Parts: sequence; C-alpha cells; structure tokens
Amino acid sequence: MPREQSHWEICSVCKGEGTLDTLGVVNPHDFSDQEWEDYLDGRFRTQCGTCRGTGKVRSDASKPIVLAGSNGQPVVYDDAADASEHRLRMQEGEC
Repeated sequence: MPREQSHWEICSVCKGEGTLDTLGVVNPHDFSDQEWEDYLDGRFRTQCGTCRGTGKVRSDASKPIVLAGSNGQPVVYDDAADASEHRLRMQEGEC
C-alpha cells in the first residue's frame, strides 16, 4: 500500500515561532532592568525540540513517536506535543 504523502504543518508546540519561553509566567519585579530587557528581547528563549527551530513539522499522523525514557526504555507518544513535553522534562531532570 503506498504511503500517504505528508505535508508541512505549523508546529503545535511553539505555534510556528521555532522557540519556547523557558521561564513561563514571570514577574518583572524579579528581574534587574537589564535582565528584563533581555527577557523582552527573547534572550531566555530556547529552540523548540519538536520542530528543531523551523516552526514547521511534517504531518504524519500514522507514525508514533518513540523516545528513550529515563532508564533507556522506549516510551511511545501519539503526537509531537506529548513528545516535546517529554523532552523538556528529560532536560529538566524530572524524568
């Protein structure tokens, strides 16, 4: 059976921006003036692990995403959003 041709879609994790805000909700009073300017300029953002900074992903709903868990065991994810959350938790040492 021929495989259905995939197409480009906007990344659902970063909404097409290619980066993620690593600090979440912030209070400007917690920053020095320079740190706040850096935050507003996007200097605390990191590359999206799902689209690898491109802002787009290939659609392929039939193919699950398999990543290594904390003990090296395979973990299967149905979509890129769940896989991206796994990657972030692994980077932060939560898994």
